[in-house]
Amino acid sequence: MSARKEDQDPALLPTQTRMTDTQTANTEPAPSDSSLKQPVDEMLSQRIGQYRVVRRIGRGGMGVVYEAVHETIGQRIAVKTLNQELSANPAFVKRFLTEARATVIAQHPGLVKVFDYGQIPDGPLYLQMEYLEGETLAKRLLKTGKLPIETTIRWIRQIASAMALAHARDIVHRDLKPDNIFLVPDHEVDGGERIKILDFGLAKILSPEGATNPHTPAKYTSMGGVVGTPAYMAPEQFRGESSLSGQADVYSLGVILFELLTGELPFAANTMGDLMLQHLTHEPPPVRRLRSEVPASLAALCRRMLDKDAQARPSMAELERVLGDVTHNEIPTSETAVPQSQAPPVAGAAGEDRTDQRTRVLLAISVISVAVGIGALWRAAIRWQHGSEMVTLSGGLLTKGSTQQESRAALLWCQRLVSDGCREEFFSREVPSHQVQVAPFSIDRREVTNKQFAAWLNQQVDLRVDSEPRGVYLRETLLTDLFPNFGSGGIDYQKGKFVVRPGLERRPATQLTWFAADAYCHAHGKRLPSEVEWEFAARSGQHFQFPWGDDEPRCEGVVFARHNGWACGHLSSGPEDVGTSKQDRSAQGVLDLAGNVSEWVADRFVDATLAGQDFRVVRGGDWHTPAAMCRSPGRSRVLAGEVAANIGFRCAK
Repeated sequence: MSARKEDQDPALLPTQTRMTDTQTANTEPAPSDSSLKQPVDEMLSQRIGQYRVVRRIGRGGMGVVYEAVHETIGQRIAVKTLNQELSANPAFVKRFLTEARATVIAQHPGLVKVFDYGQIPDGPLYLQMEYLEGETLAKRLLKTGKLPIETTIRWIRQIASAMALAHARDIVHRDLKPDNIFLVPDHEVDGGERIKILDFGLAKILSPEGATNPHTPAKYTSMGGVVGTPAYMAPEQFRGESSLSGQADVYSLGVILFELLTGELPFAANTMGDLMLQHLTHEPPPVRRLRSEVPASLAALCRRMLDKDAQARPSMAELERVLGDVTHNEIPTSETAVPQSQAPPVAGAAGEDRTDQRTRVLLAISVISVAVGIGALWRAAIRWQHGSEMVTLSGGLLTKGSTQQESRAALLWCQRLVSDGCREEFFSREVPSHQVQVAPFSIDRREVTNKQFAAWLNQQVDLRVDSEPRGVYLRETLLTDLFPNFGSGGIDYQKGKFVVRPGLERRPATQLTWFAADAYCHAHGKRLPSEVEWEFAARSGQHFQFPWGDDEPRCEGVVFARHNGWACGHLSSGPEDVGTSKQDRSAQGVLDLAGNVSEWVADRFVDATLAGQDFRVVRGGDWHTPAAMCRSPGRSRVLAGEVAANIGFRCAK
């Protein structure tokens, strides 16, 4: 009685669009006429304690940085001031104070030192800071592009060491990026340069407000907004999560590591919305595809740092330890060293002159205001139903299906992946591509499990079970086949009860008909999702090829192609526990839409040649399909009364 799914539809040929990040400069406009009288900077010659301000060395979005010299001993410091118009804004005053507190709480050779905090009478707030000579990592990257691997390991390890201490003191930076990493000459360290991490103005001090004990246990409280620089922000920052941890800094450092190794950002886009979705849903390109000489262990570490799941990333302390274990035998020796900077001295604060620096995507203040807007938009578009296992989507305009060109590309990709079974008929079902307005709806986050389905079966009356046992009928309608096929038949019938076979409780329920899936959903006050709703969820409301974006599925991230001779044929046949595939998740948190098992939806499959037959639409790939068949617009058809080891379902409402 058990039948194979009638067909599967191959996927589009994946494409990756790589774009350079927007570059802007925050510079003071030069007067068009040199004879114009320049405004007087009242800070010049200002005395702050025993120090006299001697020159302005940089200007940023929040204020100006000056050099000051001790009048007796000649020591130089940097004085960072807050623009007076911002001094009336409590939020910016708090950021300024946070920077001072953070660098006092966490003292490390890799963190810029702050000596004092105060306000000039009738003038701006200021920080007295360590004076640094050198250049930012951003400026170095502009000169060199990708860096030597040994240099990259050394600097990333230094950053990890400094941030490990900050995290131990309950401080999250939240804005790690090359513009906030300074390179200073230091002949006591390997390579002759040391990193200094700047600008803790966006830092989150997790200890209670006003605490003086740096070892006070962390209390995760909302800071009320999304902050950071989008090109380097972790997914949880884009989502505006209040319980932000140091793992967000690990993700940002992963972006930096990727950039130092390849000369490119892992994610880049022309619009803020596209960039956000890439960080939330896309997998980064393999480092070794862009630079083959990178040691496999280092490439794997970079991939772990960029995991969408914050808990799956290593800690800063682990990074420091692991990078210290990378042997010179793994590092190519043909690369030349990066020349040290001959740049003039600049301040160690984050307000240095940006004339020749690369500022990514937005300036600091713009990032805050725009990112807060993104967070509000995200929360408005994607509303989680707390206390339930459903995700509520706001709906919108969906471009459903595929164009003729996309359909043809999918066929060719399928034919490259497998030797047979790729018929053009499968792809033509997705054509034409057309726009559909999708109303708001909710959908199960995970597929229905054996445990859930067995519990429902036990609540039914008038069921008939074949004596083998095998088929389960409600009157004359087949509901499910109990044959233990490919490890996916997880339900048995013993002593008048439906029981789940040991170890298969969380596997998706399969070998059930459309009628059973439809009845289960209605019994729980729900329904099967429509085909349009399913595709909207699987494309994250965009024209993505997969739920997570356009990157190809990986064997360790999606349950697919588990067939002898195929990409993941070395893994066991059959599905895995629902929700355990790290890559197979949409931006909204709907899981296993691309693989594991395909899914029944509500719609009839309409085809004049099938008149009189009750074919239903099945969507999504599964453990038995190659990568090309896992894409979001794929459509299959199966008779409503058939069962298969690779078809399950989820509900909607």
